[in-house]
Amino acid sequence: MVMNMNMILNNNNQMNQNFMSNNNNNNNKNIKDYNLDKDKLNLVNSIIEFYQKNNIDCMNFEYPNQIKAILNLLNENYSGFKYENDVKDPLFYINGPAKTINFINSNYEVKKVKIPTLITQYDLYTIANLYKLNINSSILLIHKNKILNEDESSIDCISDNDKIIIIEPRYFPDESYYNSLMKKSSNDFCNVHLTLSNGKRLHRTFPNDITIGEMCKAFYLVLGSSKFDFFLFNGLKINLNDKRKLKEISYDLSLNIINHQIKSLGIDALGKQISITIYSNEPTLTNHHYRIGILNKIEDIIKYSEPIAGRRIKKIKIGENEIKKDENKRLCSLLSLGLTKDFDCQIEFGEKYYEF
Repeated sequence: MVMNMNMILNNNNQMNQNFMSNNNNNNNKNIKDYNLDKDKLNLVNSIIEFYQKNNIDCMNFEYPNQIKAILNLLNENYSGFKYENDVKDPLFYINGPAKTINFINSNYEVKKVKIPTLITQYDLYTIANLYKLNINSSILLIHKNKILNEDESSIDCISDNDKIIIIEPRYFPDESYYNSLMKKSSNDFCNVHLTLSNGKRLHRTFPNDITIGEMCKAFYLVLGSSKFDFFLFNGLKINLNDKRKLKEISYDLSLNIINHQIKSLGIDALGKQISITIYSNEPTLTNHHYRIGILNKIEDIIKYSEPIAGRRIKKIKIGENEIKKDENKRLCSLLSLGLTKDFDCQIEFGEKYYEF
């Protein structure tokens, strides 16, 4: 049994190595078309590796429109950026020197954000999470064509009004793969009706001799989807490796695409994450644990706890600090109270909580 398992693992490793080798060979054939210097090429390859680790396999040099979209995102002078006029200040309650930076997300939206200079690059990643497109996606931050480390390094290398690119694993809207399927088609076609997560419908015609997996791949690229999107047919999830031909299923096909992400309970962890344990006069929250960031404010504990308990908070006690809900102290960061490690929190609830 052990020998069989080792043989399976060895075979899988060999298959993965062959896949990566073939991928690299195919990539090398197309790289020369982009005229990239060594540093830019290394950066793009690092981004491709990040995508593939997150199950976004069509981000490589075999898909030129995807690579061009990445290069546009990395180009600080790209004309397609969508600028916003307002300046966001997510850590407004933290006093001290600050600088303004421009986060650019994968939708080419430029978010001007004020940040304290005391934060680390790890903290910067948690702030950037507020401005990405997909709630649960991991990200890379690029500054001046270099990947910022997600660690305790300072942000002194970032100057006021610099641009920081948010790379997240999703496809950029791209019709080229769909068009390639249509070109190799037979004369028989299948009508596909796709209902999106927002209720809108997309109608496309596909050759009836392509596979279900190829059809899904085309939709992923056309929509600019991520790994959180999956297809349903008759209530069942479609495997992207499904080799069945469309003509084996139906000539008039109706599908749904669902975006499956876990939404937060109203707060985003900002800065280094620590664990909070709640004790209260409300049984549903006694001994309740959750993660929070040391740059979060006390008010975030209130925003998290009240909807769960169904009651309004009268006061919070953390160590020797007793904070009433209507006090300005609720806007203090955990860091300013010296809370940099896991801690307990005593909460006293009062009247019922109503949310309109």
